[in-house]
Amino acid sequence: MKLSDTHFLSLTTLGLSFWLEAQTALSAPANGVNHLEKLPFEVLYNVINDVYFETRDALAQTSTILSAAVNKHPYEQTIGKYMAMCKGLALSEANKPLVEGLERPEQIWQQLIHQPLFTTLFVNSYSNQGDMLQYMSDSTRQTEENKRWSEIYDYYAYLKDNRDDPIFQKDAWRFIDLTSLKRPALVPQLPLMAIVDDLVDPMHILQVLDVLTGPGMHDLGQEGMEHTEWNRIANLGRSKVNGLRVDLHIAKLSLEVFNTLVNLILVRLATTGRFNDMEAFVLNLKPSVEAHHSGNHIQSDYAYQKTNRFAIVLAAMFGETHALGTFTGVFDLLLNFFSENRRLANQCPLVYEMQAYGLDHGAEYLASVWGCPLTHGEFVRVTEVAPIIENLAEVAHADDQEDDDGLNDWDQGLTIDFVIPNYLHLQNNGQIGILIPISGFNEQDKACLPDLGPQKPDAFDVNLFARQLNPENFESLQHLVSLGFQRFGDQGYERVSIQNLTANN
Repeated sequence: MKLSDTHFLSLTTLGLSFWLEAQTALSAPANGVNHLEKLPFEVLYNVINDVYFETRDALAQTSTILSAAVNKHPYEQTIGKYMAMCKGLALSEANKPLVEGLERPEQIWQQLIHQPLFTTLFVNSYSNQGDMLQYMSDSTRQTEENKRWSEIYDYYAYLKDNRDDPIFQKDAWRFIDLTSLKRPALVPQLPLMAIVDDLVDPMHILQVLDVLTGPGMHDLGQEGMEHTEWNRIANLGRSKVNGLRVDLHIAKLSLEVFNTLVNLILVRLATTGRFNDMEAFVLNLKPSVEAHHSGNHIQSDYAYQKTNRFAIVLAAMFGETHALGTFTGVFDLLLNFFSENRRLANQCPLVYEMQAYGLDHGAEYLASVWGCPLTHGEFVRVTEVAPIIENLAEVAHADDQEDDDGLNDWDQGLTIDFVIPNYLHLQNNGQIGILIPISGFNEQDKACLPDLGPQKPDAFDVNLFARQLNPENFESLQHLVSLGFQRFGDQGYERVSIQNLTANN
């Protein structure tokens, strides 16, 4: 029996898997024919990909060829690696639940994604509610500044719905240096970092990223999630757009978690000295970035260049000349038809941003490699336009008067501000802190995790939510909302002063 490739592709996935099993059983040694060996790899891969979770064990036991194909599958590389790590540890009693139920892929996905997911949710909640948190902590602002009532009410509703969530409790988070974590604590608390350590091929690391953030695994993880846990994520993931409440947007959250994972992988590769692997990872990352931007090339290019900026900063921090040259080459693809002055006007702001974050050593190294002019003393943030950048831009504009056809406007978009994510703390001495929830650590491990604190100058107050949720402050907020609700309900767009609202009652 011989089927064409076209016939193979026209079969249903499950039917084809049954056909494969039958062919293997009927391939007697007498005729020496094994039809699986003739099957195109793409077809075999697609079969296994579509039925992996339903028939994985059966396929693996059907034949040596199918077993080998299953073992090479990306899901197997990721999930199997994690299972092996967990079972290979001398687990304490506290960590034994880690290996219970590992036969369910969705549980493994949830464990692998847990830290980056909730770190992303926590940082996003700070971004979405931070202004109101600070407003409610500042009596001067409450007197001088009016707020739309619906914004105040939505802020209260968000705190009320998430009041007891572990991520908003006092001292629930800590910035730690990953190099201080021993492996027995690293695997259960930050399993992704442990997997990155174990994978010597950077393409396999990229494969892990795609598996964890791909639609198949994402859907499976969501389906296998307890209803209460999904409600928790939905409540934490509420945001605001132009001051209006917006419910959790799955695609947006998935993209943000993807970005978090990418940054964590880059940091881990940097702090373990794997800059050759970082180069390969970044150079091959673009298709994955594009997949998360649904074909929007402008957005995906911007996101990819933003990641490349971060790689440049890491390479400069550690003085890695070759890696810096590679990442600069990615940047230069956008600038290779500009004059040298215009190139500097686009590149050098990254140097000054690094200085603003206190990364002086890396900034000086980057300036020396790129030929950026430096002056003594402190630089202001690029968003405030340092005079030195103004001078560069003026010279560049004089060199490129022909750019008045609109190219100059596009050119300005190439200067992507470098912003260190709030879950990272890069230090001038090369230490990098990562914001992690520490409730899962035992007391002995906690004692070995010194808190590096938030990044400066944009200090990220991890206890801002906790302070507003303490009984006294929250009761005051409840009283305020009850007064406002009597006048405006929950949808009022009137702008009100907190001081005036309370003074009239």
